[in-house]
Amino acid sequence: MSRTEPESLTCPNCQHSLTSTRTRAMDDAKVVGCKRCELKSPLRQWRSFASAPPPLPTTKQEVPTSEPLVDPKPLPGAEIGTVASSCSSFHKKLECPNGHKFEAKTSEEGKQIACPECGTFILVPKTGLIAILAILVTLALPFLLCGGCLTLLSDSSSSSSSRSSTSSFESQFSAWDGSHYAVNERIKASMNDPGSFEHVKTIYFEVDDYYIVKTTFRGKNAFGGTVTNTANAQVSRSGTVMDMTID
Repeated sequence: MSRTEPESLTCPNCQHSLTSTRTRAMDDAKVVGCKRCELKSPLRQWRSFASAPPPLPTTKQEVPTSEPLVDPKPLPGAEIGTVASSCSSFHKKLECPNGHKFEAKTSEEGKQIACPECGTFILVPKTGLIAILAILVTLALPFLLCGGCLTLLSDSSSSSSSRSSTSSFESQFSAWDGSHYAVNERIKASMNDPGSFEHVKTIYFEVDDYYIVKTTFRGKNAFGGTVTNTANAQVSRSGTVMDMTID
């Protein structure tokens, strides 16, 4: 078949189909990202799903897209780890988008590791210091004297409340590139060409009862040139963008 003819591909995660001429000459190991569900998988998985029998009908509506996003580089803001395997010394249980369950090491937190079954890269979430302290306190409670139990229970309750608030705010960020969903939408609404938006990196820190989220991004200006800017946003704990300036 000619390399100029379109190739049928199917996302291994959300199973929506598309055709592309760009991927025809690419190797099976090439990492391809789905614009719809943002899963990044080797091209061989896209091709194997495309050649497999069609799935049973569901009530979920498939939204057609044009071209897959080809990105052989690691996800922004994360390091590449090792291929995951099963070992009793591992502590963090994970599940890839294809349903394969495995475990990760503490040293691999914040890195990308490949699923041992299908090779899909997964970002290992970081365990916060508060969560670690809460686990240690819970394990130590049965061995403490009654005089210290009440104090530890009070500290554990306070830590749990703070951990819950931090965990709730962290859930507002993308696990793939670390961007804040609401801040991204606010940035796109202010751009000349929202479709040219490209996230570079995002950092945040807590100030009183809200957070400062700083996002570096690229996009086209009014003259069609690509520029890099930084957005500084004040975001409430619930995820509302209260104010934002762009440098």
